[in-house]
Amino acid sequence: MVRLEEITVGARLFGIAGSAQVNVVAVKWYGNAALEITFKHACGQLANQLLYREDEDKLSACVNCLPRRFDADANLLRLVSEAYRIGHAPIFDPYLALHTSAIEPLPHQIAAVYRKMLSRLPLRYVLADGSGAGKTITAGLLIKELFMRGDLKRCMIVAPGNVAEQWQDELDRKFNLRFVMLTNDRIESAVTGNGFTEENLIIVRPEKLSRNQGILEKLRVTDWDLIVCDDAHKMSATVKGGEVKYTKRFQLGRLLSSITRHFLLLTAIPHNGKDEDFQLFMSLIDQDRFGGVPRSGGQAVEVSDVMRRLVKEDLLKFDGTPLFPERRVHTVNYGLSPLEAMLYTAVTDYVRDELNRAEYLNSEPWSTVGFALTILQRRLASSPEAIYQSLKRRRERLESRLAEERLGGCAAAYIALGDDDCDYDDMPSAELEDTEEEVVGQASAARTIGELEAEIAALIKLERMAGDVRQSGEDGKWDELANLLRDNDHMFGGGGLREKLIIFTEHRDTLRYLAAKIRSLLGSEEAVATIHGSMLRDERRKVEELFMRDKAVHILIATDAACEGINLQLAHLMINYDLPWNPNRLERRFGRIHCIGQTEVCHLWNLVPREIRERLNRIVDHSLNRAELYRLPDEHALNEDAMDVSQVMAIREDMERTEAYKLQPQFIKAFFIEAFRSVGGIIRPREKGRYEISSVPFALRNRGAQLGFGEPVLSYYERVCFDKTCRSEQGQAPAVRIAPGHPLLEATVDLVRERNGDVLKRGAVFVDDSDCGTETRLLCYVEDCVQDGMILPNGSRRVISRRVHFVEIKADKSAANAGYAPYLDYRAANGDEQAVILPFLNSQQWLRTNVEDIAIGYVIDAMIPAHVREVKARKIKLIDKTAKAVKERLTAEIRYWDLRSVDLKRKQTAGKIGARYNSQVTSRRAGELAARMQKRLAELEAEKLISAMPPIVVGGAIIVPCGLLNKLLGRSDTFEGQEKAHRGGAAGSNQNSPRKMAYLPHFAPLVGNSQ
Repeated sequence: MVRLEEITVGARLFGIAGSAQVNVVAVKWYGNAALEITFKHACGQLANQLLYREDEDKLSACVNCLPRRFDADANLLRLVSEAYRIGHAPIFDPYLALHTSAIEPLPHQIAAVYRKMLSRLPLRYVLADGSGAGKTITAGLLIKELFMRGDLKRCMIVAPGNVAEQWQDELDRKFNLRFVMLTNDRIESAVTGNGFTEENLIIVRPEKLSRNQGILEKLRVTDWDLIVCDDAHKMSATVKGGEVKYTKRFQLGRLLSSITRHFLLLTAIPHNGKDEDFQLFMSLIDQDRFGGVPRSGGQAVEVSDVMRRLVKEDLLKFDGTPLFPERRVHTVNYGLSPLEAMLYTAVTDYVRDELNRAEYLNSEPWSTVGFALTILQRRLASSPEAIYQSLKRRRERLESRLAEERLGGCAAAYIALGDDDCDYDDMPSAELEDTEEEVVGQASAARTIGELEAEIAALIKLERMAGDVRQSGEDGKWDELANLLRDNDHMFGGGGLREKLIIFTEHRDTLRYLAAKIRSLLGSEEAVATIHGSMLRDERRKVEELFMRDKAVHILIATDAACEGINLQLAHLMINYDLPWNPNRLERRFGRIHCIGQTEVCHLWNLVPREIRERLNRIVDHSLNRAELYRLPDEHALNEDAMDVSQVMAIREDMERTEAYKLQPQFIKAFFIEAFRSVGGIIRPREKGRYEISSVPFALRNRGAQLGFGEPVLSYYERVCFDKTCRSEQGQAPAVRIAPGHPLLEATVDLVRERNGDVLKRGAVFVDDSDCGTETRLLCYVEDCVQDGMILPNGSRRVISRRVHFVEIKADKSAANAGYAPYLDYRAANGDEQAVILPFLNSQQWLRTNVEDIAIGYVIDAMIPAHVREVKARKIKLIDKTAKAVKERLTAEIRYWDLRSVDLKRKQTAGKIGARYNSQVTSRRAGELAARMQKRLAELEAEKLISAMPPIVVGGAIIVPCGLLNKLLGRSDTFEGQEKAHRGGAAGSNQNSPRKMAYLPHFAPLVGNSQ
């Protein structure tokens, strides 16, 4: 019993929060019968409570008592301590995602995630590395790291259809992140009516979002931790005549930016040459800082803190050598035969005449007809087979339409292609090829039966001419390709063997034509493989493997379907039989061989007709000149980083320095096997380093579902491993790697911590068999956090950094850093030992005098100041830079609208009307911007209020040296002769380094769970 008068500041009480101890930090009397106390829980949280006289009976004071009971099972404490450490894995392993993913890290990817992005949370960033630099892997690494740190649960990838499947594959295979493709069927069949709320990890195509208002409304009411947008430069807006034209893609980008905490834009071409458009694009990152029309004069936008750009030529390996080999581009000109030239002229005239007629149509049919005629021109430049088949199919479909019209039917005159935001380069290859086929066959400018008959007659003539060219065998383009294949030295390697070669064409007809020609030229059917858009995904994978692994397959002929998620770096030769009209597709094609992992000089040949139209010549010239591709960003002073050898070496040294502290596979293995068995799981060893899990208890499967990982916890795993080198075994099923972030491990950690939540609080006794001294030590687990001034919905301040320290205290009240996971260096005291140790502890007066405050004081003095300085150094500079840019941008915007308001008011007074804005509207706009600036600057000031939170002790244990234990048990001390030497060695040891971390921890089987 404790009387209210005995409760003073600093008192430690039981009975306030169940069996847990609380510390009183403030008291206030109300009369003489009621006392308000403010107290702190063991977890560091503050609370208030009124106490009355009738509460005195349930209260007890902790006076001159041990800080913990130290009666818990030490083996269980070690297990829970490891669960605690794995649960805080990112604190101990700063490169956790890197160590738990199936990737070979590259310096620029590590620098982007760990030196650029993670230091800028909450993240608003543009990653603008060049094409082929591995931005997908970089983004996947960021997603995994945020996921491991508990900062991400809901993530959406917005990726064009032609790379969406590649995203899904790489996130699954390399990061064990199971993303769901959000299709129309999933959206429509959603149980809740909103498919965006039913999955936490999704991939969606931007065209599906931007063109469907119903889907946008469902998206608007959701919230996300991270949204990643690939090919983000297509979310563009333009400035014309001082006004902004917002596309649907840009409006989608602004919506996405508003519903997520972290926002990452990926693009290889962030700048189109217009500073105004670039600033609008950057407003997706920060509308206050970049939004609106630039109001001040020609100074380039400063983006170094929100964007990184590296080009492929600047990327290095860890040894300092260039990441990418040299690339050489060759132009092969070919001439047209007289028959081909006649056909080219005739088709060009037909296209020009039809385009002229289409101009009189309304805008939507005109764009469709123009698209169809453009395709015809491209097929004309592709091959005689392609233009013949295209003319034939178009003539047949128009004849079918004519027959319906004559019978009074109502055939569609054209196929609508969508709005201005529709980008056909975003379409998956199969969809694009099918769309082109449909449009070429049906889209026509003919409005009457007579016009339709005239067009069909023209097509019959053109088809006959194309047939004559086809039958003649005259094909200058093929002749040049055949010469390349026969005579070019690069086509042959050592011993005269033919090198692997990829040939790209735009059209399936040309693909089939080339396959037949090349097989005949080489005299081998199996020498040629093909990939096109109508093939299923698995079929493409099989062809890829066949081309890469089968020595008999020399040439792969492909449409742009081979650009979708396929890397062919085993080959280093490529030919563009057809040139795409979009230079980005050229880069995407070459990226199939000139990609990470390529070791040979890459050669590319582009076949270009001398008679080609001026537009195609211009595109080809730009496409062949890589300097031209990067000229605009360089001229407009974008933030182009440089990664020199010294930076690469610094990254490597940092990784090597932290390697000793990471959660090594053997620690995960030792913990998981015992913890898994302790909750009822059955795991048995199989091949070396591999195990079979034959039974996962329901409690773990249910916990996995509650935690909400991308993949479920299964009831059976044929093979698991802990080291990535053991994932594959000849003739055996691949093993699932159990590492931080895997749902089975995370569920096990969470369940162990929940079921044994009091173990850390109770404490236990460990024996240090390496210490022959007689001095007991107290081990404290101390957490410290750094917060800023942002207030969360629950009223607390936002934690922006967290660390865990292990502090050992001796009887002389001295404290020292015990390193990483010191409990793994000790063994549990057995029953007999425990029986003599606990009475001894009760006699130790130094343990009864708020000894844990010494650990807290040590962390406050020795650890926290450096922690706060590090966080401030990282955050304050970025916040100040953002505040300056926001103030400058919004002040200029406010000044502009104020001047507009004055000018309009003057015109209205003079009787001039018809202005788009009136003075009241512009004045209100200026006021809104002023309020927005004030609010944003106040938020930035709050972010600068960085301070340390009081550290808390979350657990503890007593360390008893074996010398003392022998003395308590009355055993002869066999270590007396070694004591002096031991102490001398310990005196020179580095207390800040982990102790014996290379040793494999041992967990004694817990009673009743030793399968």
